[in-house]
Amino acid sequence: MIVSHKHRFVFIKTRKTASSSIEVALSEVCGPDDIITEVPPEAHRDMAEPKWIAQNQRHNGVDIDPHCSGKWILENIPDVQDYVWFTVERHPHTKCLSNYHYQLGRLQLQVAKQYNFNQFLDSDAVPLDIDLWCNDGVPIVEGIMRFEHIDADFKQLCGFLNITTQLPHINKNYTDKYSEIDPLQKQKIDKLFHNSNKFTGYGQ
Repeated sequence: MIVSHKHRFVFIKTRKTASSSIEVALSEVCGPDDIITEVPPEAHRDMAEPKWIAQNQRHNGVDIDPHCSGKWILENIPDVQDYVWFTVERHPHTKCLSNYHYQLGRLQLQVAKQYNFNQFLDSDAVPLDIDLWCNDGVPIVEGIMRFEHIDADFKQLCGFLNITTQLPHINKNYTDKYSEIDPLQKQKIDKLFHNSNKFTGYGQ
């Protein structure tokens, strides 16, 4: 998550959507009073010249959750309601697949062998991020970039914000493979993401 008082924007970080890359790029133009939360350790490994420094990320003595909700930001960080708010999303099918493979990588080998995609879809690990960028079912963000054409969307965003920075491609450890999902699993994912799809346009 980034709150930039210098450029008057709020970036809400979602899961498995290139959001760490976006954070790294936006941090390059932030000022000393801006809030920048930490990126995961694997992001540092993917940067040839790590420049990432989290700053001002503590609130009431506790580190701010990098995936905190827009509602939390409104309640805890004053004077940001009129900023430009944006986030990034991804097709739910591949977003779920990416997060599933990420979860597998964190499990012990024997446990991972027994953890299948259907179990993942029945768990609370499914990355339903609508509550991050909505408040009571209404979007807080003004813009939603799409993972599938993130380079063009990010370039357009930089033009709108009048900033200049380059988007790195870090933490690329999974390639979208729709063939891994069977029709019933796709239907289940579409149902899970029904509410967010109304705003993102996915599933149409």
